[in-house]
Amino acid sequence: MKIIYLALNHLKIVFKSKMSIFWFFALPIALTMIIGFSTGQNSSEENFPVAIFDEENSFLTNYIIEKIEQNDLFTIQLVDLNTGLNLVETNEVAGFIHFPKNLDKINFYPADRRVSPFILEKELEKSLIELNNSLKIAEGIITVFNPERDLQILALEIIPFLKETPISINFIWNKGSENTPLIPYGNNFSSPGMAILFTLMSVVFSGAGVVLSEREYKTLARLLSTPISKKTLIYGKSLGIFFIGFVQLSILIFFGQFFLGVNWGENVWATLLLSLTFVFSASGLALALAAICKNPSQLAVIGNIVVMGISMLGGCYWPIELLPSHLQRISKLFPTGWAMEGYTNIIMRGFGLNYVLPNIFILLLFGILFLTFGIYKLKLDS
Repeated sequence: MKIIYLALNHLKIVFKSKMSIFWFFALPIALTMIIGFSTGQNSSEENFPVAIFDEENSFLTNYIIEKIEQNDLFTIQLVDLNTGLNLVETNEVAGFIHFPKNLDKINFYPADRRVSPFILEKELEKSLIELNNSLKIAEGIITVFNPERDLQILALEIIPFLKETPISINFIWNKGSENTPLIPYGNNFSSPGMAILFTLMSVVFSGAGVVLSEREYKTLARLLSTPISKKTLIYGKSLGIFFIGFVQLSILIFFGQFFLGVNWGENVWATLLLSLTFVFSASGLALALAAICKNPSQLAVIGNIVVMGISMLGGCYWPIELLPSHLQRISKLFPTGWAMEGYTNIIMRGFGLNYVLPNIFILLLFGILFLTFGIYKLKLDS
């Protein structure tokens, strides 16, 4: 309980200033919008054509096409095979879907463009899962209860009551999805980039900065004269720094989701766990800087260099995909690079938890290393 009390008290100290409202709300939101506008239109505001060649032309393919049309991101173009291949090759469509006769397989050709074709893939896969499930269930119901009932009609009636289950689907790819260049832009780039940057700035300057100020003014020494152990005090301050980072990140994610149209919530668990581990690593870094710096003035210099440096190299200021390959490799040396990669995959590709688990694991390791160093080296008396 003492640790939680110390953490909440740390939050109270940070937010008692009116400047905190500017720091946590106005400035990051304004910069997010400015950078998003300057780097291009947000993908959520665009509409992308999808080329479809439907040789089968059955209720199955019509259902899939209808499901894709229901997504506001896509418009359907019915074409022949050669036209579809040419359109996807010249990047004039988000993807080309070919439904061959007998529908034993579906050929999906993703476009090589900066707007991810993987949202289209996910929509296609979801429709196929629903159809496969409904056909299996309908076939069983007809066999047991009503042999006269039409299989296709019953299958369509069952679809709304289904949940997704893992059924393997045969895709044929023109380009490998993992190798498709994916350059985030607009609000899809600025929202995670500024969220990472300002979370770092908050934990370093409003988190570690308060710890150093309290040490300079002997506040921590006075706290140690009470029945609070050094370990409890450090843990409480560390948790307080974590709370600050989580509040800042949550504000920017919420704003991006509900005001800028950024799809942060495609997979809630992926976003939540990646965010928690990033804030954990950022909090550990802040505590490590508090252990290294002797006073708030020194933190202002060293902290700015560290925060700005790893944010730039991690891809928060510009898409890391635009940098040379050696700089892209260097970005993996910092938690910002792993966090930005994970957020980009969630927002642009629509990836789920399994795909960002490596990013979560690496961020957790960063946090443990930084936090261990900070706890071991931090001095509570000047």
